[in-house]
Amino acid sequence: MKASGGVTPDAGADSADAFSEITASALLTPLGNTPEDNWRKMAFDGATLNRSMLIPDVEEAIKDRFPESPETQDFDRVIKIALLAAADALAQTDQPRLSSDDALFVATSKGPILTLLSALKNPMNVGTIAAEQIALGPGAVSSYLQRLLGTTDIAHTSVAACAGSLTAVYRAHQAVQAGRHRRAIVVAADSSIHPLFDSSFARLGILAPRDERGLSECRPFDPAGKGFFITEAAAAVILERPKSGAIRLEKTWLGGDATDLLATDPAARSLRKGIRYLAAGTSIDFVHAHATGTRHDAYELSAIAEIKPRYVFSHKRFLGHSLGASGLVGLVLSAMCHRHQMTLMGDSLPRESASLTLAQGFGGHIGAVRLHCANQ
Repeated sequence: MKASGGVTPDAGADSADAFSEITASALLTPLGNTPEDNWRKMAFDGATLNRSMLIPDVEEAIKDRFPESPETQDFDRVIKIALLAAADALAQTDQPRLSSDDALFVATSKGPILTLLSALKNPMNVGTIAAEQIALGPGAVSSYLQRLLGTTDIAHTSVAACAGSLTAVYRAHQAVQAGRHRRAIVVAADSSIHPLFDSSFARLGILAPRDERGLSECRPFDPAGKGFFITEAAAAVILERPKSGAIRLEKTWLGGDATDLLATDPAARSLRKGIRYLAAGTSIDFVHAHATGTRHDAYELSAIAEIKPRYVFSHKRFLGHSLGASGLVGLVLSAMCHRHQMTLMGDSLPRESASLTLAQGFGGHIGAVRLHCANQ
């Protein structure tokens, strides 16, 4: 194994012959505005962020994508980037609108938090749209997605800290396997770059310090790593019943580590259980870890080592931490690694390969997914 920089599994939903196919994906980060663009900048160029950054040109993209909906200009930034990611993924399909045949699963750690924080400064001057977003809380994201992109019979929002988006993937996979929906759309977005959260994470000792130039560095699995910095991101995937079987979502798992609100079990017992379950019966080529450059990385790596994957890495080396969106960001990038037969660190993968993508969050939330790819 090369390291570069629970609850009971639902066996019925994840039986050996039950899998979903990722038929479309989208990814918006400060590095790029498509999955391909982001993957190439990391894997080929080695591009990394060195501070908290926003996704560029969001306002212009919203105006271009939704010219007949001027109210979008008053949406919280997290709703805007979620809309763009969802629209990008849907545009790759034969049905670019949500319908009653779809299930929508959204994940965000805080929802329209920037609108709320702004309103607290001047509570007597809060507009109608801002008030509605505040009232809806994290559910505002799915509500506005349905208003702008069509409606669905089911829309669910997962809030499970930094494991929220893989929790949404778990639910989406179950919905597809149950046959209740033709496809499931998973959207995750987080826009939490604000002094309040920087101060909170700094006090917890998990925010990477800035140097004299104001730059930070996230160093997963490095004993000298001192934490992460917060970045903005949005991602989307569409899951359907198998067609070509190119990128298969074979298994999902949710677990819990209830040892502490913030700290995790040094023995990583719940995580080990999930990893064993997901890896059973197959050889894992790479693990896309949660690793955030904190003390927890060593616990996670020890659990991963048990299944002896060829490679282990974390995209937070390149992007920092996008909190509630990070799990889905990782899954989209894992799919790109399979497609290109190369990890983000430049390691070669065989034509047919399998991987695990992990996410963990405050409160002990754990989410994990196994992908399989058989390139033609």
